[in-house]
Amino acid sequence: MKYMLMVLGKQSDYDAMGGAANGDGPGWSEADLKAMFDYMGALNDDLAESGEWVDGQGLVGA
Repeated sequence: MKYMLMVLGKQSDYDAMGGAANGDGPGWSEADLKAMFDYMGALNDDLAESGEWVDGQGLVGA
């Protein structure tokens, strides 16, 4: 069985990841980004090691 995961974010979410505070919360620090990338990397590694990983590609906004 295969699954597709799509993550949707508002422009303000992407701005926050770029460090810009907004009405939804503070901007992300470099440590916040590193923690997210480390977590996602470990998750991808676990999926690959278990044979569940098929492919991972980002989509580009229109």
